[in-house]
Amino acid sequence: MLKFKNGLLAGAICVSMFLPLKAVQAQNLDSSAPLYTLVRSLQYVQDTVVSGDFSAMEMQRFLLEQVDRKLREAQPEDFDDPRNVDAALIYAMSGGNPKTLDLVVAQDKYGYFDEEITSIMRAYLNGLIPTTKKPIEEIVDDYLNTAIGPYIALIAANVKAAAKDIKSVELFNLARLVAPGSLIEEAALRRSILISINHGEFDQALSLAHIYARRFNKSPYNVQFSQLIIEMIVQNLDNIDEILVDEVISYLPVKQQKAIYLRIARTGVVNGNDVMAVKANEKAHLFEGERNAYYNMMAKLYASINELPKGETKALLEDITNIKRRSLAPIDRPLHDAAMLLAEQIIGLPDEKSLTQVMESNMERKLEEAAELKSVNLKELIETGVPDEGRDEIELPGDEEFAEYMQGRTTTLDDVDAMLAIESKDENS
Repeated sequence: MLKFKNGLLAGAICVSMFLPLKAVQAQNLDSSAPLYTLVRSLQYVQDTVVSGDFSAMEMQRFLLEQVDRKLREAQPEDFDDPRNVDAALIYAMSGGNPKTLDLVVAQDKYGYFDEEITSIMRAYLNGLIPTTKKPIEEIVDDYLNTAIGPYIALIAANVKAAAKDIKSVELFNLARLVAPGSLIEEAALRRSILISINHGEFDQALSLAHIYARRFNKSPYNVQFSQLIIEMIVQNLDNIDEILVDEVISYLPVKQQKAIYLRIARTGVVNGNDVMAVKANEKAHLFEGERNAYYNMMAKLYASINELPKGETKALLEDITNIKRRSLAPIDRPLHDAAMLLAEQIIGLPDEKSLTQVMESNMERKLEEAAELKSVNLKELIETGVPDEGRDEIELPGDEEFAEYMQGRTTTLDDVDAMLAIESKDENS
């Protein structure tokens, strides 16, 4: 296994040897590019994507296909070059096919692949917890300054996270240290924020969120980051530094900032948290732009629902009625229906039947919908189920396995802007 004494030097060498994308494609077509060169180019493309260049996604797919083909056609002698050994492992951890790594390792008759490392990676990629003869932290130390060091650190951190160990953040930090500005750092930061929130370490989570927002605000994964910010605010509203939170959010694209504050306002309304709903509504009103009318409408709906128990019901009912149901996202329509029904019941005069009989089935259904909406957790509330057809996702090393490790603690979230596409279409219809 090729090792470097200095991890940062190793990263610099890798960056200096990246080929221009057109040159990579041309060399792949005639099969002349070395395996390790293709994988370095793959790393470069993935790092470019998380920095905000979504046009590189197609090149990433192309390189994954080419590396997979080259590995399947490789002869055992090809791995006499340690750089190709590292390349095979990095490919598997960069969204490649785990079965291809299994095939390559099975054909290794010269012992080029370290059995301990391959067993760790193959177990991880197959959703299993790796078993090692010595503590995994020691293995991280042994390989930290090698080409595969950041990936080993990421695996070790995920294993610790699966055990709900807050020390996993230290291992995520190591992965970030030796792979700055990379897909590895982006993933490590995001997962560190999640672990910190789950352990109630909100100051630490906010500090990490500030770093993420400055460095990766254009990443396709910042929609998951937005969800983490919402969780942090909802779980720790009374103690969190509101100014710092607003500063973190301010680094994100404007459209995403609006969506975050609206989501927080909705959560406040559903959970009966007046403070949360009012503050988020006020911030949503600060944004101007082509969709300002929609944001004003949503803020007005949440504010009206929030004020229903406090009087002026007739005026509030008129405001809610003026909001067209079809212009709302699917998740907000039951909320709108329940608010309409509640206001009508408050205003309507009681009759003899209403004093002795149960509500009509329609009212029962609406109130059941409202109760169900009230009972859902934050993640279920956020997941609108509306896909964003305009954006492709790249594969993140180990994301699927990480989700399995966390056993439902986190899911791949829908793009926070996805609902806006449908709502905007409804407005124009």
